[in-house]
Amino acid sequence: MTPLAGPGHQHVVGELYSALRASAVLSEDSPYVDPSDVLLVVEVESPSTKSTDRSLKRDRYAQWRIPSYWIVDTEARTVTRLRLGGQRLHEVGDPEGSWLSSVDVTAVWPR
Repeated sequence: MTPLAGPGHQHVVGELYSALRASAVLSEDSPYVDPSDVLLVVEVESPSTKSTDRSLKRDRYAQWRIPSYWIVDTEARTVTRLRLGGQRLHEVGDPEGSWLSSVDVTAVWPR
């Protein structure tokens, strides 16, 4: 069993959710989605999930053809933005003008 996420982790999750929800077009039809409909996956790392988020999950999301994957490191206060290219997710950021490039992640860190 892994330890519970701390308040800083929860703060970042909530702020990212709000920022992304404000920028996204959502369907009210179902809470479940097919992987082919997913545009972005965001993982907020904790010490116990860091290696899984950066390897296993990264490979799985590429296999499922998820176009964008963000890895949030609350300790370093960084967001690694990966884009699908070929069969792999690459650390290249989000294209200018895309809805993801307009999301301000600087406001998500606890003060």
